Amino acid sequence: MLERVAAEGSRKNKEALDRLLKESDRVFIVAHNRPDMDAIGSAIGMSLICKKKKRESYIVLDDDFDNGEEVASRAIKATKGEFKYIRAKDLDNLLTKNSLMIALDVNQEPRMATKDYLDKFKRIYVIDHHKTDATTIKSNYAYIEEGLSSASEEITRLIGLYGVKLDKMHANYLLAGIMLDSCTLNFDSDAMFSAVSKLINKGAKTSEAKAMFRDSIEHLNFIREISGNAEMISQRYAITYDIKDPNRIFKTEDLAKIANDMLLNIDAHAVFAIGYIKDDTLFISARSNGLIDVSIVMQLFGGSGRTTAAAAQIKGYTIDDVCSKLNHILSPYMNIGQEPQMTLELTKESAK
Repeated sequence: MLERVAAEGSRKNKEALDRLLKESDRVFIVAHNRPDMDAIGSAIGMSLICKKKKRESYIVLDDDFDNGEEVASRAIKATKGEFKYIRAKDLDNLLTKNSLMIALDVNQEPRMATKDYLDKFKRIYVIDHHKTDATTIKSNYAYIEEGLSSASEEITRLIGLYGVKLDKMHANYLLAGIMLDSCTLNFDSDAMFSAVSKLINKGAKTSEAKAMFRDSIEHLNFIREISGNAEMISQRYAITYDIKDPNRIFKTEDLAKIANDMLLNIDAHAVFAIGYIKDDTLFISARSNGLIDVSIVMQLFGGSGRTTAAAAQIKGYTIDDVCSKLNHILSPYMNIGQEPQMTLELTKESAK
């Protein structure tokens, strides 16, 4: 995204936020369930904006947040004394008629801890970079732009517009959020690099943000082993899972790391890492070089995302079932020498 285009969008976002904050007495910030570092980094940044505007704010977590990204869980624990973290059930006692809900890094109702309370909010504001679908919530204002590297990128620009003072720790959290969702800044966007520069000027360091995600050598070897087991299909896409222990329980962040490693090291248009996150629940982490829209594929599994990064969480399938369905969905578009042209309608037809 061009910096001037992003700057104009941020100006409009600030105007809308100013208006909604003026009308509200409490703010409830929610990201997607099982939050990652972009979700938490952007939520922390928005909380700082609310403090600047003298509005009481709360960050709403789902009951399963501890099973999300480990680095995000550490950030939550490190900032509990500074920000107010609550569960959705706490809204029963805290919600007022003038409350504002701000959704960050998410726009689909099923992925929000506040999904059962949406009808109680008269004011809803959304900033996200994932595609919309039939479950996208109704809001007073929404900035949903796939050209964003991350929600943290947009919150960084808003922080600058509001003149919020960032300390080094907060700047590193926002930088980590950008790095996570841009595959370590591997995203072609002038606006993103401008936001990164602003954070570095506030004391953030890419080395320190990277260190938040650093694995032990043993764990890194495990990630690379699963990635290396990938099966290439028609020289177009690749699928992997733990061949030695198919029933292994993964963390979602590890499946994302496996998918990222596959995309970097395998000559494929799209890659899919599959594993159980609970005994009865499979997770698919999908990545693409942009020629295959993996968000369309993941929608057919009940998931979501954007063209180059998407995921789905499903029950009632085995790993073999998922592999078979992926092959069935993608095979019509995998002729060598012909670039895949995927639309949701065509893909739905192939999935029948």
